[in-house]
Amino acid sequence: MSDFETAFVSTKQRVREAIGQSEPPSLSENPELNDKIERLYTQKVAYEKLIEMTIKYREQFEQITTTQNQLGSFFLEASVKEKEDLWRKLQKIGESHRSMSKYRDAHVRHYDQFIDTLTTFKEKAITDAIT
Repeated sequence: MSDFETAFVSTKQRVREAIGQSEPPSLSENPELNDKIERLYTQKVAYEKLIEMTIKYREQFEQITTTQNQLGSFFLEASVKEKEDLWRKLQKIGESHRSMSKYRDAHVRHYDQFIDTLTTFKEKAITDAIT
């Protein structure tokens, strides 16, 4: 396959991916090379799905812990207005909710780093190897 044909197939594949009509590229007449390219493409698709699910989990986790913190604040505020027995119970509930949400920022930061690493790997290692 000439350099022009390789460039054409590569460009065609990138355009298809950009418009959502992605399919494994075929850059060679060599079946062994095509098998490797297809495996890389399959890995790329798997990493894209993993990144998508991780981003969704991270966003949902952040929303849940934000709500949890708000719930903790609500219970602590409510405990001030209630009788002593109920006050202690509401205070404990509020403190436990706040304590569970305390590590949210570190957890979210770790997911951000994980997502960045996966995205870089997918873009640099797998995509570059395919094209």
